[in-house]
Amino acid sequence: MMKKIFILSVIVIGTFFKNTHAQTVNFGAKAGVNISTFHGNRSSNPIDRNSLVGVHAGFIAEARISDFFALQPELLYSRVGVEEENVVKFRLDYIIIPIMAKFYLVDKLSVDVGPQFGFLINDIAKFNDDDAAKFDTDASTFEFAINTGIGINISEKWFSQVRYSFGITTISENPDIKNGVLQLSIGHKF
Repeated sequence: MMKKIFILSVIVIGTFFKNTHAQTVNFGAKAGVNISTFHGNRSSNPIDRNSLVGVHAGFIAEARISDFFALQPELLYSRVGVEEENVVKFRLDYIIIPIMAKFYLVDKLSVDVGPQFGFLINDIAKFNDDDAAKFDTDASTFEFAINTGIGINISEKWFSQVRYSFGITTISENPDIKNGVLQLSIGHKF
């Protein structure tokens, strides 16, 4: 079902860009830091989880439809994860495709919201004891999330974004956990 939604979203965005005038689309790149954790089912024996700091980087295309609205699809690499019980670190690397609707409150400030499709490219768990072996986490290969945030145009070419990504689909069934990621980004429009 989620893959059908993703394919339909790509078709809609592709059709939109085909019909949009070239002067209203700005391309760019962005990078920044992720502060991530897992959320979800907490049994009667809750696990002590610490956030992990990761990175994200990639490309954006902002299509300004009006003075008050724009669409911004992105293609990013993103590393998220968590440290559990101060013993083991879980790291998940994704290729993510957020499709953000940007509502401009004023010329330089927008409130952003939209879906995100994530495709797992690497997952690893490593014990803090250097002698212990690394192992795969068996995380789900696809993740669907909802993003919300704020964007600020610092200048005509530079922008900054703060965003929270709330995982909807589980990345693991036992226990039932989902990603939660705070992103801080800086970007440049070409």
